[in-house]
Amino acid sequence: MERHNVYFGGVPGMSQSQIMDMERELKKEIPNINYTFFGEEVLSSEEFIQRCHDAEIIITWDQIMDEKIYSSLKNLKAYCAASIGYDGANVELAEKYKVIVTNAGNYCIEEVATHTIALILACNRKLKLMNESVMRGIWNSGIGDPIKRFSETTVGLYGFGAIGQKVAECLKVFGCKVIATDPFANLEKARSLNVEIVDLESLARESDYISIHAPLLESTKYTFNRELFNIMKDSVCIINTSRGKIIKLEDLYEALHNGKVSFVALDVLENEPPMELEKKIIEHPNAIVTPHAAFSSTAASRDQIANTVQCVKKIINGELPDFIVNPSVINKL
Repeated sequence: MERHNVYFGGVPGMSQSQIMDMERELKKEIPNINYTFFGEEVLSSEEFIQRCHDAEIIITWDQIMDEKIYSSLKNLKAYCAASIGYDGANVELAEKYKVIVTNAGNYCIEEVATHTIALILACNRKLKLMNESVMRGIWNSGIGDPIKRFSETTVGLYGFGAIGQKVAECLKVFGCKVIATDPFANLEKARSLNVEIVDLESLARESDYISIHAPLLESTKYTFNRELFNIMKDSVCIINTSRGKIIKLEDLYEALHNGKVSFVALDVLENEPPMELEKKIIEHPNAIVTPHAAFSSTAASRDQIANTVQCVKKIINGELPDFIVNPSVINKL
């Protein structure tokens, strides 16, 4: 029986139990696998090539692929992101080298949407301020004033894919106005959820809360910068459960420091674990930061592994995987 070289790693923050579950499921579903775990951390190009030179399939969260890697790994068939995001794959290069890119599909849509709603409401109700004041012995019901009635606010969604749509669905019960910007927005879905599709400038000018739900692409990288912050409403709140590099962090810190942005709620940072600038955001009194955990639940972890393993299995068996993100590569194989 022909054996297939599958390498797994570049998953900073993944628990040991999840790593072990991935190994167990891969070996159970694909008996003819040569499985190698190359470590939790993302490797340099040189080290990655050295360790994974004979890989057919790479499974990862964050391993960054470049031309040197793709040109060196002659047997590589697929980059399987064990997550929704797949920006490390460099899809354009993957296509050039006839490499399939997949993600873990819809495994955590509910979790990320729920986490987003929790962060938006924490901003609206000023929960961090209230909790910290009580912990300091201050019992003052007016400590958070003024607070806008949530149903009288506008929530803007930057990205209206599956997660953005789920957030909009959750927001319906609150009665607030929801607007969204997305060049590929499903207009029928938007109408059914009473979401108005607008351009980015309108979203920035009209929203009290802006929640980010777009993939990290060259076209979305650092979209949220000083220029965009300057046209937003005063005291806008920014929520990001997508990708850290969509926000230019130094510009966000400046806007937060000068009060243009009244509060930020972030599950993702440009550098994870945080570096000096991220730590300044974390320590700011008007910030809530969670450790890239919006996806997390017992059910999501189960589905994440199952979806990833099934993609690997189908690729090895010469079948089309369910969650392929560059289907045009199939014509080149």
